[in-house]
Amino acid sequence: MRICIVTHLYPIDAADYKGVHVHQMASALAARGHEVHVVTPRRVGAAKREVRDGVRIERYWYWGWWRGWQLGQLAGYSPLTLASLFLIGIWKAIGRARRCDLIHAYWVVPGGFIAAVAGAVCGRPVVATAAGTDLNMVAGRRLVRAFVRMALKGSDRLIAAGSDMKRLAVELGMNESAVVVLPSCFIEIMAPGKKEKADAGGCQFLYVGNLEKPKRVDTILRGFARARRGDARLLIVGKGTLREELEKLAKELGIFDSVRFSGALPHEQIGPMMTEADVFVHCSDHEGLPVAIVEAIQAGLPVIAARVGGVPDVVRDGENGFVLEPDDDAGYGEKMEILMVNETLREHMAERARAFAQEKLNGTTVMDRIEGFYRELGK
Repeated sequence: MRICIVTHLYPIDAADYKGVHVHQMASALAARGHEVHVVTPRRVGAAKREVRDGVRIERYWYWGWWRGWQLGQLAGYSPLTLASLFLIGIWKAIGRARRCDLIHAYWVVPGGFIAAVAGAVCGRPVVATAAGTDLNMVAGRRLVRAFVRMALKGSDRLIAAGSDMKRLAVELGMNESAVVVLPSCFIEIMAPGKKEKADAGGCQFLYVGNLEKPKRVDTILRGFARARRGDARLLIVGKGTLREELEKLAKELGIFDSVRFSGALPHEQIGPMMTEADVFVHCSDHEGLPVAIVEAIQAGLPVIAARVGGVPDVVRDGENGFVLEPDDDAGYGEKMEILMVNETLREHMAERARAFAQEKLNGTTVMDRIEGFYRELGK
């Protein structure tokens, strides 16, 4: 099939983590013999057109792209910026979709709206993926809600990152029978790392994600301060405007010597780092289904994370990890300490994580289902 993918986030090179799961899916489709085209906004440092891993990528101009903006939230930007993002995106998507069999949008806004208009103009079926933040942000924003409703109405099938996303989509007017729950990322199963098991004092915790709101890395730090013992370490991988504030908090909590802020790292380094860690920690006020959590489960790590979005669908509380409220630093500390001292539980959760990933999250299973949706719509 000829497939047009519309997304506002797409990696500019092998080291870029933004939208990496979209490229993983696109390249997997290309490897299966499909002709895959990606339409995405311009980004600083990226080629306007390129072919990478068999995927044809076209990045389009919009007002302000040279400032390095990421426009997923649609808040705080000028009308000119947003209008050019949507209108030029629709124009480019229409031009590409005319030569394709269907359109797949990643995130309901802005990509889903762009795809819905292009699909209506070209008479092509539309699949949209709701990753979480796109539906979470509609609360209290009438304009965004209107775009979301139109995007859902124009989609023939919706892939929701979790059951909570499915519920929100149905509440916003999507036909329940057209919504399926499926992880929004495509992953390859990694072999679990070979390393000596950590004792209680040497337990290694890992966080991978942005250091921005709504990420609650402060909760992780406060929890670690409550639980820390011996040579326990916390590695924080990611960059963002809150780094200086978080480093200051670590010093105030007396844990700065046990916490390492590595900054952003190439995605290819994340897998090996996960196989060397003992526990993965994540926290956010709202999410869809973070790629890093899926990769951590797939790597055989117990996960401690916030009970938001699609997280409870993959982090089964008490089985392969723990889920808590995002501001519960006492709870985070308790669960981190439990996994520090209880090696048997840690190993059991690691086994359950790998088993869950093999059954539900492996690339073959995910891609088979996505191809199935395509074939249904292409009939």
